[in-house]
Amino acid sequence: MLRGRTRTFPAMAPAALALVLLLVLLLGGCGEKGPPAGSSVPSVPASSSVPPPPQPEPDPEPVPQPLPEAGPLNALTGLPKAEGVAQDARPVAVMVANNDRALPQRGLAAADVLVEMLTEGGITRLMALYADMGSVPQVGPVRSTRDQFVQFALPLNSILAHIGSSVYARNLLDVTGADSIDGLYLGRTAYWFDEARSNPKPGGYLKEYCWFTDAALLAAGRDHLGIDPAGTVHTLFRFSDTPTPATGAATTVTLSFSGAAEAGFAYSADTGLYAKSIFGAPHTDEDGTPLQYTNLLLLNCNITLKPDGQVTEFDMTEGTGWYCTAGGVLPLIWQKGGPKDDLHLYLEDGTEVLVAPGKSYVAYLPAGRENAVVFG
Repeated sequence: MLRGRTRTFPAMAPAALALVLLLVLLLGGCGEKGPPAGSSVPSVPASSSVPPPPQPEPDPEPVPQPLPEAGPLNALTGLPKAEGVAQDARPVAVMVANNDRALPQRGLAAADVLVEMLTEGGITRLMALYADMGSVPQVGPVRSTRDQFVQFALPLNSILAHIGSSVYARNLLDVTGADSIDGLYLGRTAYWFDEARSNPKPGGYLKEYCWFTDAALLAAGRDHLGIDPAGTVHTLFRFSDTPTPATGAATTVTLSFSGAAEAGFAYSADTGLYAKSIFGAPHTDEDGTPLQYTNLLLLNCNITLKPDGQVTEFDMTEGTGWYCTAGGVLPLIWQKGGPKDDLHLYLEDGTEVLVAPGKSYVAYLPAGRENAVVFG
């Protein structure tokens, strides 16, 4: 090997370089091997734009349509408002005790809507809704609220009336800015203590079952807090004089919330109403007025416990259920979404359920509970 010397070569002319490259390419092409004789070459698409086979599309989720503004109609019943009631009057939602030690109650028969849900210990509580504050009779005994009731009342732009709340309900009230007349802070400004009812036993009641309110007291509490009595209000349901037809019979209905809480209903063709029963007896106000409804909305709901292990946790977003009216029943799917979202009722095909005008009873029942609802 030679060291220390560098050899140089003359530069190749461009034309000669091009000729060499051409020869290399031609020789490389001659070296390619074809397929064996008699074999076939699979065809390859000229491009990758061939569409894949069609896939079945999932059924579309129903798209909630805004419920109509109430206007001249009672937002809770779909019937014309009483004479003299402002079109923009806001509903009122009053929490009422419902265990056996609280009976009889007052003012429930006058409510446009009655909502029943579990609280703690297997008992239920009621929320009585009135389309306007002026129509609230003496009602009670008034008790504390829970966040599931607040979630039901919020989309109606309701003014809530209660004495105390769970910490979860209070947090929801604060976060949403909901208007709340809480007797825990207002006391006798908005609520009245029935001394006669609290007489020692026999015949007396525990003090927590002796607080009541009415239109005048609630108005005093509202004014004290500076709550606006007017606002935009949507109807609770999509009301129609021709409600969605039933698919089965339901002249009697039995509900089981827990081992300690049941409710029953019997339909009367004479009145066109369902009469409510409680603990096996007719459910009436203290003055004997029966609780009767045109509509029953029975909604299955996933119910668990909150992190504290005591307060009930309701999944208020969606579920299945039934709608009863005129002695008939049809299955439905309900959707609500967030706390301020409207409650929507659908058939399986996504058609919105049309509800008959009139008073309604709404129950949220534990999903999966055996015999939670029995029709007769």
